[in-house]
Amino acid sequence: MDIVRKKVPSPTVAERKAALAAGGQYLLSRGVTSVGDMGWGLFGLPHDTWNDLELVYDWAAQQDKLPLRWGR
Repeated sequence: MDIVRKKVPSPTVAERKAALAAGGQYLLSRGVTSVGDMGWGLFGLPHDTWNDLELVYDWAAQQDKLPLRWGR
């Protein structure tokens, strides 16, 4: 996976926020109201998962922009 990480940069915080909004709206349009996020898995760095929690999910919840219920 190191080869992939070197060639494909991690998405920016703004891109991850936009993905949360778009994905949330898509899921809501299909009747899904609750999801779980297992983190970045093989493609992200360990700290990326925690950064997402703080910078994307917690931010969205505080701004009342979290479209779904989600589990940590």
